[in-house]
Amino acid sequence: MKSPAFLQRVWHWLHLFEEGLLLFIFIGMMGIAVAQIILRNVFHTGIEWSDVFLRSAVLWIALIGAMIASRTGNHVQIDVVRRFMPEWLQRWGARLTSAATMVVAALFSWHGVRFAYLEWQDQTMAIGIVPSWVVVSIIPFGFAMIAIRYLILTVNPKPMVNE
Repeated sequence: MKSPAFLQRVWHWLHLFEEGLLLFIFIGMMGIAVAQIILRNVFHTGIEWSDVFLRSAVLWIALIGAMIASRTGNHVQIDVVRRFMPEWLQRWGARLTSAATMVVAALFSWHGVRFAYLEWQDQTMAIGIVPSWVVVSIIPFGFAMIAIRYLILTVNPKPMVNE
């Protein structure tokens, strides 16, 4: 069954946004890291917030990368169940593993919301004027996207492709 054209466009733009954001954060991360190395080794100074920024960027890159991997089918899979099933049962095995992954990702997303809420209540700052809850907001969002993608794979166990 083909998705409506509007839905395909939404997914296409979401995919472009994910990939663009991943690239933007990665380039920013590399730029800050190189600047920090040069500043420390040549000028004996540094960027005060660079370590926190780099740790936060790794979190964002990891979860955006996981979102993209869940879309393209390039993620780590535990498919022992499907591997040893007869061919006629493999589609149901794929649905079962997708449903289990969806449940786990949804739970991670739920607890990510709770964690971000606690950070919001604490009103702590992560980097300069950026609150901690903004930095950790990728956790519930990323896992929610992964859960949605695995919900789709549970209903229709064909790998999602990159448009």
